[in-house]
Amino acid sequence: MNKVLLICASNRDAYSYRILKEIQNNASNAKLLKLKDYSIEFCKGCLFCDKNAKCIINDDLNVVINQMLDNDIIVFAIPNYFGGMSGFFKNFIDRLHYMYKRSILKNKKFVFIYTGALEDDSITMEEMTMATHNIEKYLELSVIKRYSFSSRKELDTKKINDIVEFLNK
Repeated sequence: MNKVLLICASNRDAYSYRILKEIQNNASNAKLLKLKDYSIEFCKGCLFCDKNAKCIINDDLNVVINQMLDNDIIVFAIPNYFGGMSGFFKNFIDRLHYMYKRSILKNKKFVFIYTGALEDDSITMEEMTMATHNIEKYLELSVIKRYSFSSRKELDTKKINDIVEFLNK
């Protein structure tokens, strides 16, 4: 059975968190992690990681990375801010620069859940797919599923059940 890590990439316990909490409550082997609970500093742009395959900053980033490496499927719930990812999530991604061209996450499977305040969640899907495209490419992420939710609507339990069913396979 696949081990699943659910990562809330929002700085709030709002819509993205509620979706992941529902998934955790119904998936058989899922652990929920909130990035906001970890101290992850901003990238300094020093490029130490280019030569050393690790970040020079000593914070909680490695705790999160170790949890990602210990799981088979990583599910990110990412809020859409102004047609792109939140700065909170972008900071986390920037700190993964040392993984660039190193294929560290290549054998992991990723599911992206995009959340936004637009009534039409297909627009959120389109915007966020474009926003995460280069992250997927440069970190060699294998994104196997994408879902989009509108926070203007009640939680889509059918979609959440589809996610749970997929993760439980």
